[in-house]
Amino acid sequence: MSDKKTVITNWGNAFPDLVQMGGNKLFKIVGPVIIGIELIKLPRSEDYRPYFVCYSLFGNDLDECLSAPTMLLEFKNEAERSFAVPYIKHHELFPKICERVKEQLPLPFNRDVFLNEFLNMLDLYAQTPPLSAAPLSFLQAKLKEFGVEVALYTGDIEKVYTLIENIERQNWDRSHFKLCGADVEQWVKQVGGLLSQREYTAQKVAENKNNKKLEKLKKSELLYQPS
Repeated sequence: MSDKKTVITNWGNAFPDLVQMGGNKLFKIVGPVIIGIELIKLPRSEDYRPYFVCYSLFGNDLDECLSAPTMLLEFKNEAERSFAVPYIKHHELFPKICERVKEQLPLPFNRDVFLNEFLNMLDLYAQTPPLSAAPLSFLQAKLKEFGVEVALYTGDIEKVYTLIENIERQNWDRSHFKLCGADVEQWVKQVGGLLSQREYTAQKVAENKNNKKLEKLKKSELLYQPS
């Protein structure tokens, strides 16, 4: 049987561009986000499940940024089911599971990432359950807002305008916004105002990236390719 320390060490060795943070997380910084792999113990069992995770660094401080992932994407086995890996069988199953994970990574860990790659990943995530069940929900809207923030960070202003225009055209679910304590018109106005806050937002990202808790993480950049 593999203990949890051995398990996270095995995953870290398989993904050398990631650095362990805490007992179950392997992270790196890519521009204004943290991406990586998180091993989450399943409730009422001695199994764990690997996830691809993405944390925004646009928050007011690092604790806020790391309070919850912006993305939590499951990997699938050959039967297209989520993994449930018994700790007792980790050593036996790990090589095959690791290969499946590498095949399904939505972003590379070993280089800079281009904006279009990142936005494509967000679109993919938006089409996965449970998000896909409500394409005009507040949760989907916040994912679109995240895309605007990321595009703004890269300096691709043309893409920012395109994303904002797409947001303004959508017939968002007002009842779900209200359920989440939000108003559609106010939110759309807030997203449009992100352009004028670019310098302030960049400063927040820089402060969060420079937090001592992240000093050991490897870094890549998030870039856009000018046409």
